[in-house]
Amino acid sequence: MGFFTELFNGRLHPIEEYAPKSEEYKNALKESGRLREALIDTLSQDQIGLLNIYMDTHTTAEGYFEEEIFRQAFLLGMEMQKEVE
Repeated sequence: MGFFTELFNGRLHPIEEYAPKSEEYKNALKESGRLREALIDTLSQDQIGLLNIYMDTHTTAEGYFEEEIFRQAFLLGMEMQKEVE
């Protein structure tokens, strides 16, 4: 099956399959989790609820941003391909 068919049918998951594997990335994720837990330990239940809503909203916004970056990179790749041909 071709690349575009796989992509269109949702069989490719670049974010899940190609996440950075560097130690720096892994350490940053660990530290982020540690800091989040330390922050939660200092908050009331209402504040934790608000933090969770904030994190969900922020994650959604980041997803839109990353989606646009992917789209722009794809378009740039198509332009590069035209130059090569």
